Amino acid sequence: NNNNNNNSDDAATLLQRANDYIQEECLLAAARLLRTIPHESLTDEHRRLLQVTQDIEESTQDLLHDPDSSWTKQSSTTTTSSHPSVSSSTTSTASRSSSSSLVVRKKTKKTRDTTIHYKVSDDGSRLECRIDCIVESSLLVPLLSVLNETDLYSSWIPSWTVPVTLGIAESVQLARVSRGHQLVHITCNVPWPLST
Repeated sequence: NNNNNNNSDDAATLLQRANDYIQEECLLAAARLLRTIPHESLTDEHRRLLQVTQDIEESTQDLLHDPDSSWTKQSSTTTTSSHPSVSSSTTSTASRSSSSSLVVRKKTKKTRDTTIHYKVSDDGSRLECRIDCIVESSLLVPLLSVLNETDLYSSWIPSWTVPVTLGIAESVQLARVSRGHQLVHITCNVPWPLST
């Protein structure tokens, strides 16, 4: 009987820690804890979270591999940018900081390949896009911030009216589940024969 009380105390402690992670929106950490708790101790919300995090983990694994044959490759572009980089092997400009360590800076040209893949569901009701590119770590937070401003998509995503009408007409946030988790309705202008 004492062993059962310890197990329920452990489960209660783990549930509380998992709930704390959920409040902090650390869903994968919460799911790792929830998987160690007996299924009968979980609420429906916990079970939904486990399903969502399983989907996230599967999607992440998919993104770590090249797209399979169900995807169509749209384009591949290369962009070049110049930015300062820090490297110990280049000696373009060197200076000593107050801690006497050598800081080396050199203007470099980096190329970034961008590849776009897409697939349409069997019933034609869903278009799924995958864009593969490298994002510098210093740009990750600004990029996520911009992508999170879904109501502003039509103001910055490129649109054209000549020679054809193509672009986002309207972007409306229908629901905000949590930080970075939104349901968005995007209306696009597309040329004939796709327009209705």
